[in-house]
Amino acid sequence: MNQMTPRELKPTIRRVRSGFCLQCPLCGELEGSFRFEPMARRAFGEHCDEKHGAPSPLEAALVLVPLARAGAGEWTHEAAAGTYRVRQVDEGFAVEPPGGGLLQGLGTLPEAQICIARAVGVITPAQAEAARLGVRSLPRARHEVVSVLLGRLQAAKELAGAKGMPHDAPWSVSVGQPEVNEFGGAEKVRSAARAAAQQLGIRIHTYAMGRDDRSPDQLVVLGNRGAPFRPRPLPRADPRWPAFAPTRDPDPAAECDCGGEPCSSAGLGVAADEGWLVADWFSLTPITDLRTLPADLRSFDPRALFAKTRACHFDDPVIDLAPYQQGVPLGPLSDVQVYATNPHGYYKGLSHGVGCSWAQEVGEQHEILTLAEFLPLLPVVEAPSSRGYGSGADIYRELMYKDRSAERWCTSCAGYAIRRFTPSQCAYYRQHQASPEV
Repeated sequence: MNQMTPRELKPTIRRVRSGFCLQCPLCGELEGSFRFEPMARRAFGEHCDEKHGAPSPLEAALVLVPLARAGAGEWTHEAAAGTYRVRQVDEGFAVEPPGGGLLQGLGTLPEAQICIARAVGVITPAQAEAARLGVRSLPRARHEVVSVLLGRLQAAKELAGAKGMPHDAPWSVSVGQPEVNEFGGAEKVRSAARAAAQQLGIRIHTYAMGRDDRSPDQLVVLGNRGAPFRPRPLPRADPRWPAFAPTRDPDPAAECDCGGEPCSSAGLGVAADEGWLVADWFSLTPITDLRTLPADLRSFDPRALFAKTRACHFDDPVIDLAPYQQGVPLGPLSDVQVYATNPHGYYKGLSHGVGCSWAQEVGEQHEILTLAEFLPLLPVVEAPSSRGYGSGADIYRELMYKDRSAERWCTSCAGYAIRRFTPSQCAYYRQHQASPEV
């Protein structure tokens, strides 16, 4: 069935530098801009469905084809083609078009209005049939349909949460016959579902299997798309992470004797090459908020501050979190800082660590979590691999053909960055690795 928006509502579309912006005559300016005008008009139609309620075919016929009483048992409707006359005959009604003739067999007055609405082009033949079905079995009010669908979406969401599924898991709710007709047609179901999803605080996509609501196979599918993206909040100071404050006479930190990644001593060489001042380097603590570093220090090579989370070369060691996901206690690693731009998936786009092409420096876009807080957010951690790619063709297939529709972590930097370990943390970490080289 074709989407129908209220005829009396017309958007005001203005061209701006970023595309087109919309203004609703009832709500005022709508958020966001659209690259093309058809996209803006489509967004206005969806806005009308959700905020103002798109009329069903029956509602459109009754509103747009008003009848004026012309006498006892007789009504008229003025259209561009002429005057339509409705007469009551026996136990039903008949419609006389402007060109002559008589259409009989109409059981109720609303059916006569539907007949005229189809003749003047207000509704399509399929919508006229859906409207007749609505007259014969009066559909529920829109607020009732919204209430029913709200309960079903809520139940499906709670079931997905009970199974441990993420907020954007692909669960769905289906509405089939005879409920599609009982609710007033597929378009009314889709409009009511969007309103219910908005009340529930989730995003959904709606799909109707066919355009004919009379079909016994008509089915409306309501699929989950996850919670709406939140606006990024302004960065706030966290009392757990004190700001960077260089000291005049810093005490050198203890060094680890492991001679490799990911301990803090392994970053001394990089820090020296980058020109870190001794006072600045030894003023850093494991709980320093690195987002508060001066701009010149944040621009230094991040390898001095963060351990590797994604292999770049064949012999690169990387952090292996798999043992701790499999039940090994984090112990002293619980308080290690983790930096990520979108660890909870609240915002649009992938999550990035530090040193990635999309987040080259640590800054206000990063959130800080402890490793204990961050670990449950990773559903699967890939085992560290040093095999690399066999050929350029392998790289091409990985980049072009791998299905990444369910991913929200950057494949270049793993989506997060972990602070280097202290000597005691490094010793604990190496106790639970498969081999000393990892």
